[in-house]
Amino acid sequence: REPQELKAAIKLGTDAGVESSLVDEANRIYVIEERRASAMESVRQAIRSKDVAALQVAIEEGSSAGIQQSLVEEASQLMMLQKKREVAQISLHEAMISRDIGALRAAIDAGKRVDVEAGILERASTMLGKEELRSTTTAALRVAVSNRDVVALETALEESHNLDIESSLVQEAERVLGVERRR
Repeated sequence: REPQELKAAIKLGTDAGVESSLVDEANRIYVIEERRASAMESVRQAIRSKDVAALQVAIEEGSSAGIQQSLVEEASQLMMLQKKREVAQISLHEAMISRDIGALRAAIDAGKRVDVEAGILERASTMLGKEELRSTTTAALRVAVSNRDVVALETALEESHNLDIESSLVQEAERVLGVERRR
């Protein structure tokens, strides 16, 4: 029963002088059907918008109005996925702020699993690559300083220029390189 068809039938019945209890019952059913149709439209709009808050409200409205369970389930699954995406995006942003390699790897993996926006994943992956290079270069610089290896010092210092490596380590490496070159 479409609400508009029911409303038209109620009007016809009222105009034709149908018993008032039947018209009242038809009006009661009309209100229920109108609410159900409105709830279904709310759920469909919420699904299109993918907004978690709108989905939550529409799911509650749809459940209480008795709409098709499959539509409520579709909205519920989408809401859960959107919540996971939001959590993954927050994790990605926090990992990018911290620049922690382990956190970046974990957040990127989690983001891929829930199809986080490609641009965010790309930025995080780029940052991860830079942080891994910085970490590797820092370790190489420390080893080169410790071993007083001129070639390794030159290579690591060359790689360190654009990597924001701890300045005291770079200065120590330059000092050791200068000493070793004079030998």
